[in-house]
Amino acid sequence: GDLDSAMEWLLKYRYEDEAITVQFGIDPFLVCGADSASLLMTNASETFVNLEVIEDPALKKFFTSGAASSRLNVLPLQPDMLADLVARSVPRDWRGNDSAEWDPDTSWPNVEWFTNLWRFICSCNDNGES
Repeated sequence: GDLDSAMEWLLKYRYEDEAITVQFGIDPFLVCGADSASLLMTNASETFVNLEVIEDPALKKFFTSGAASSRLNVLPLQPDMLADLVARSVPRDWRGNDSAEWDPDTSWPNVEWFTNLWRFICSCNDNGES
């Protein structure tokens, strides 16, 4: 049923990355749309479910239901998760520091990523959720 389809989808799109500090099995997958997903795409692609790429309407509905949260450790991305979102997204050597050197001409994070971050922050402020 829906649980089997959801598990297949999660396992198909999860990639192993030794640089990730997310503790698999403990930290949840975050369910989000395209704007939020763009923040996680580069450094945390295996930690979220992008609803925009799921073509099966039943599977999309299941991922946004309470059943997915309790059975699969999947949570919808909420504004109060911003710190976790940023921690999953920024380069590892930036994590835990008060500041970091950044050159807008480097590849990651780029100006577009920071623009998307502010877009996410503003959307949270506008309607209370992402």
